[in-house]
Amino acid sequence: MERAEAAVVLGAGFAQEAKQTLGWMAQADLILSSPLTRTATLAEYLALAQGVELRLDDRLIEMDFGAWEGQAWNSIARRE
Repeated sequence: MERAEAAVVLGAGFAQEAKQTLGWMAQADLILSSPLTRTATLAEYLALAQGVELRLDDRLIEMDFGAWEGQAWNSIARRE
């Protein structure tokens, strides 16, 4: 499985948080994930634990909206 970047370090609580996620998550038929390390690592853990296929999809990579990040569309000046 190839990932988009390699320099992301997982937090110390990853293993516990991943197990908690698995605990409340319904059985999946397929896991889809962004290829970014922080999402793909969790997706890989969940897919392996549930014995299902993992598909990484570049279309799921989040976009950086810069100064617009977190703002409602109607609060951004039309000229921008």
